[in-house]
Amino acid sequence: MVSVGGSCSPPSSYPFPAMFGRSCMSPVMLRQLWSLVETSQTNVLLNLDDSSLVQWLLKQLRNQRALDRDEADMFSSYIESRLPLIRDLAQNRLVTH
Repeated sequence: MVSVGGSCSPPSSYPFPAMFGRSCMSPVMLRQLWSLVETSQTNVLLNLDDSSLVQWLLKQLRNQRALDRDEADMFSSYIESRLPLIRDLAQNRLVTH
């Protein structure tokens, strides 16, 4: 599990201890997000500014399942911390296709 809030403890080598707190992202939640990233149009992932991309991804997640406020906050924090990776993956899709 990946914590974004406190009851889950990060590994000692984890570079972003502030991401850990009370809430944990389950493997299912992580798969849902990364599946969405992989199936999203590359131009959307690359052309939206950071804030808009986070909101767009949250909206897509909400279309797939109901999110309570804590889950939405957790996803938002997690997405924000992974924006460089999300954009790198999208850029690699452009290069390889």
